[in-house]
Amino acid sequence: MNIMTKYVVFKNQPEFRQASLQDLLYCDDDTDFDDGLKQRDLTGTRTFNVYDTWRYRKSVNIYKIIEELERFNKNTEHLREVDRHSLYYTFYIPKKTRGYRKIDAPNADLMLALRYLKSIFEEKCVGYKSIGGFTTQLFALYHTAAFAYIKRRGTVDCLRKHQKNDSNWYAKFDLSNFFGSTTLEYTMQMFSRIFPFSEICKYTTGRNELEKALELAFLDGGLPQGTPISPLITNIIMIPVDFELYNGFRNFKCTDRNGEEREQRCVYTRYADDFIVSSRLDFKFKEAQEYINSVLAKFNAPFKLNEEKTRYGSRSGSNWNLGLMIGQDNKISLGHARKKRLKAMISNYVMDKKSGVRWPLEVIQEMDGLRSYYYMIDSEGADGMMAYLSNRFNVNIMEEIKNDLRAA
Repeated sequence: MNIMTKYVVFKNQPEFRQASLQDLLYCDDDTDFDDGLKQRDLTGTRTFNVYDTWRYRKSVNIYKIIEELERFNKNTEHLREVDRHSLYYTFYIPKKTRGYRKIDAPNADLMLALRYLKSIFEEKCVGYKSIGGFTTQLFALYHTAAFAYIKRRGTVDCLRKHQKNDSNWYAKFDLSNFFGSTTLEYTMQMFSRIFPFSEICKYTTGRNELEKALELAFLDGGLPQGTPISPLITNIIMIPVDFELYNGFRNFKCTDRNGEEREQRCVYTRYADDFIVSSRLDFKFKEAQEYINSVLAKFNAPFKLNEEKTRYGSRSGSNWNLGLMIGQDNKISLGHARKKRLKAMISNYVMDKKSGVRWPLEVIQEMDGLRSYYYMIDSEGADGMMAYLSNRFNVNIMEEIKNDLRAA
């Protein structure tokens, strides 16, 4: 008898409240009655570790998913008959620190196939129900601690979890060759523990079709970076690991600087292969590192921490995480160098425009993208910079940027 526990991930649901007669009679025209929806993180999830997932089956059509996988495999047989390397274009991009990152980009046919497989997972495997006349998604394919490759989530959202805790001490851990080390065997092992894939795997046909479909997403025994489905697969297989680490660090037993063991709350988040653990109190990051390694070993993970890249420090130092700075005042910022670069870039743009020099569209888009990113992190600071530069050059810079982007 298989008593291995399974993981079910529920998506946070919107909250509604009924408008009273007083609301309807005396509210402003722009009053938003579903303010609860705004206050709740609708990208968040709740994960449960259970022995029986049968009760959730009525929410997802398992037989329909298996049929979709069978159809997908039949329609992509021609891609399996050729050398897998011939379906990819390989190139390299520089990393932020040093070295180069290998990118394997699929050709048009394989890209279309992998996008379709991704849509099967994202549309058929999440379940839907009607709440208050609205159709809402029931399940999610990522743990709430994951922030990479998820709509309406990013690096800023990831760091805000630590900021909200008012964390002062940060440890950053990095997985070594995360994508390349992820094997098909391990992927199937983890998929079989995550609903609804666990239900699909109960049937011999379902398991075979799922494994055959997933195999098309692999290259040289690992997940290639550059396909539309690799990020989704990694978020799914990391659900059990994220679950254990997220809950384990919430009440983490560690040794303080006086050599005494204590229990403290730590915040854990993951952005792709970057783990961040933070706390208000100083903690021994080596013990946190050992705990992460123990969880990876528990699930027989084929990847491991690159301990040479582990960093630990406080907000009073150079506290860079995911390309952003959390300063001593607990505020997230781009950092002085990047703000200086943006300011110089906008100034050059205005001066060239006044001189009749037109910038290429992609450069304007890069500049406006950085400005938007700055605004998302620190709206007051970004508005202040734009107001200062507009007054300095006596021109509405935002209007000029919008006009150039519209004209392209």
